[in-house]
Amino acid sequence: YAVLDSGNVWSLTTVQDIPVHADPNFVGWWTFVEGQGTTAYDWSGNGNDGTLQGDPEWVDGFFDNALDFDGSGDYVNCGNDSALGLTYTGTVAAWIKHVDVFPGAGATVVAKGGHEWGLLINEDGGNTMQWYCNDTEPRERITGTTPVDDGQWHHVAGVHDGSTMYLYVDGELDASAASSGLINQEAYDVWIGGDSERNARFWNGTIDDVRIYNRVLSVGEIAALATRIEAANPDPADNSVVDPTGGTVLSWSAGRHASKHNVYFSTDETLVNGRNPGVKTELGMPDTDHFTSPAYDQVYYWAVDAVNDPCLWSGKVWSFITIPSAIPVHTDPCFVGWWSFDHGSGPAAFDWSGHDNHGILNGGPNWILGMWDDALQFDGTDDYVAIQNLYYDSNYPEV
Repeated sequence: YAVLDSGNVWSLTTVQDIPVHADPNFVGWWTFVEGQGTTAYDWSGNGNDGTLQGDPEWVDGFFDNALDFDGSGDYVNCGNDSALGLTYTGTVAAWIKHVDVFPGAGATVVAKGGHEWGLLINEDGGNTMQWYCNDTEPRERITGTTPVDDGQWHHVAGVHDGSTMYLYVDGELDASAASSGLINQEAYDVWIGGDSERNARFWNGTIDDVRIYNRVLSVGEIAALATRIEAANPDPADNSVVDPTGGTVLSWSAGRHASKHNVYFSTDETLVNGRNPGVKTELGMPDTDHFTSPAYDQVYYWAVDAVNDPCLWSGKVWSFITIPSAIPVHTDPCFVGWWSFDHGSGPAAFDWSGHDNHGILNGGPNWILGMWDDALQFDGTDDYVAIQNLYYDSNYPEV
């Protein structure tokens, strides 16, 4: 007779194949290149993977992907490995972006507790950065002077060389002060987007490419981290709505090593993505290009490749949407937004009040017949229309 004994059901989880970097002092690197899931892998090769807490959102970043934090309990817990506890020297760096007032003083980019080391917004108020090590009495922290709340990407870095603290913004020295001795060694986890000691000071904005070194990076190394090889910072912004009247100027931040640029521009995403010569313009070092006749009611795609022969660094494909026609401003000054959805198709919901508060469709809502003409149908899961920077003047007249 046969005997069958059933075994247990086991499971395993695979992880990213991450090489160990040649720099033994590179102890943490969270690129957020994953773009999905609940783990932010440590690409330094040291295994300090981060776990997403709350509901930070995966978004486009300065490099590939990033995480957007809502300022209310979102953070990434990267643990308390001994290598993350800086001793006498170290460097902490990240890319950040925010467009609005920060949610209270001390909103944190990345920190190991509230008294060991950290990069944060000025805890005394304002819109500049602070960097601290040994934040106990006498307090050792420095405050910069460069505003970082303009909605643009900024690179921030804090350095401690054993005798002096340095704070850099966009590759430039922003503040420095004397600081000596052993940096506090405490048992708090490294959090990206919050302060693990206080369980507070949550970041409201986007963070990308967080790095920790237990050595001093040189001025040149900091400057290199604060630039990128490919073109960046498109204007018009990616996936924005523009009025094409009078032509459209395209501008961007040049790549670090570029000596010239190739610009691709078309209503056909396939041609731009495939770098078709028919939609290519070769430029020298200007970081602008002008197109005199973009049409109304179109989606335009464009890309900029940074070139320094024989090297070429391909840029992302960006897009912008032109309004369907010239939209008049209504006579009622209190009428600040009107989304009729009568356009009936496309990726945008246009503002017919004349105040340019246009919306971008997210999640895939469907265009359907509405009460008047067309409408949008939402699935109750992840469909929405994002209206960026809605502005109205509270000093409205009486009517």
